[in-house]
Amino acid sequence: MKLHKVKVSFDFKKIDDINLTVDNELKSKLKIFKQGERVAVACGSRGINNLDKIVKRVIDNLKAIGVHPFIIPAMGSHGGATAQGQIEVLESLGITQEYIGAPIISNMDTVKIKQKKLPLDIFIAKDAYEADKTIIINRIKPHTDFHGDYESGLLKMSVLGLGKHDGALSVHQYGARD
Repeated sequence: MKLHKVKVSFDFKKIDDINLTVDNELKSKLKIFKQGERVAVACGSRGINNLDKIVKRVIDNLKAIGVHPFIIPAMGSHGGATAQGQIEVLESLGITQEYIGAPIISNMDTVKIKQKKLPLDIFIAKDAYEADKTIIINRIKPHTDFHGDYESGLLKMSVLGLGKHDGALSVHQYGARD
């Protein structure tokens, strides 16, 4: 076994004004929403600094244009793979209905997405499936267990997080392939 010395540099860029940053990021994207739409805002259980403030500002922006946002946990089987457990995870991150100003809709019901080309079943949370649109609030980082073209981030939140326990079981049973 050969060992090599590696130097890692972390980006410690700090966002001074979270609200302004969220507003600027959403500004050009809000035009895709229509007044009266139901919009799921998917929140995960992984550490994002100030996630509660980010989620609140996203909700505030959505409400300001006349859509009806709601929070949906996108955690796969975290929180004990129960609806209440996932609410408790959100609450531990400061995301409560009272603070955010939108309902948290948490259940483990899923819809199986029909597909032909994949060797595994793909699921999505029923509430996200029935929403007019879904926003996924996530972070992108290297995966802890494997490395490849797609690791943690939007795909993981979409397939495992929004797939709830059914999606997590399906993907984890398939495992990482080369």
